[in-house]
Amino acid sequence: MELTERVAILEGNQKENERRFANLEEDVKAIGELTLSIERMTVVLESLVKKTDDTSERLTNLEKIPTEKWNSLNKLVLTGVVSAIIGAIMQAILSNI
Repeated sequence: MELTERVAILEGNQKENERRFANLEEDVKAIGELTLSIERMTVVLESLVKKTDDTSERLTNLEKIPTEKWNSLNKLVLTGVVSAIIGAIMQAILSNI
């Protein structure tokens, strides 16, 4: 093989390597952009999770209010009924004396 043929082959290889290197640079740039996008999405997702947790906690607290009111009402009614029964019993006992 002559020197000019070898130089031509080497130049062809160099051009191919330059093209491949340019493609790799584009790929690295694209991967970097994807990494930044994923980082941004992670921040947004963390924010959404926090908001969801806060909303869930607030909803749980709001759901407790009617239950607490119902329990208080039941206690009042039960106390009133027991007081009326005891009062009636006491009145019956005192009226017999």
